[in-house]
Formats: sequence, structure tokens, C-alpha cells
Amino acid sequence: MTQGSADEVRPAAGATITPLDIQQKEFRVSRFGGYRMRDVDEFLDRLTEVVTALTEENARLRRQVGAAPVVGSPDLDDVARQADEIIQRARDEAARIDTEARARASLSPAPAVAS
Repeated sequence: MTQGSADEVRPAAGATITPLDIQQKEFRVSRFGGYRMRDVDEFLDRLTEVVTALTEENARLRRQVGAAPVVGSPDLDDVARQADEIIQRARDEAARIDTEARARASLSPAPAVAS
């Protein structure tokens, strides 16, 4: 992103994650099995699409500031709140996946040690 561009996509106030951050996020895999990478990757792909759409909508709305309000269109605070909720759900889902993987790993029998 270039600074000062009229079409610049900026994260909502207080946001610390971008669609690129989501797409490039890599999770470590536990040596005891871990999570299903495909499930996490598919979830992150869907999340990236949603956050990208919300970010673009937010940028479009910011460009319209000062224009006559469109009846029925969401306000910027609502769009930012929705984006924050999606990000929180993603974090919760990632935590759930991690917890399940750790639980499965602790139930797995310990590998045999060669003597």
C-alpha cells in the first residue's frame, strides 16, 4: 500500500490485522499430530475473502464521506464492528483448533523409545 493514495485501503481504527496477514499466517504443527492443515487453510482463505471485501467496502465508504448518505447503506462504524467480529471469530476458531490438537496429542500414545 502506498501512503496518501486516494484508493488506499486502511484498516479500521484499532485493527491490527489485514487480509494479507491472514493469508500469510502459518501455524506450527505439533509433532504429535496437530491440526488438519487443510481445514485451517480453507478457513483462512474464506476469512481472507470476507476481510478483503469488508476492507474494500470500508475504503469505498470512506471515499464517499461528505456525499449524501445512501438509505440502507451500513455506516463505517457498523462495517468496522463487523470486521472486528469476524476477526474475533477467526481467533476463537484458531484457538479451538489448537486446543483440540493439543488434546488429541495428549491422548496419543507416546512413541516407543529404542534402547
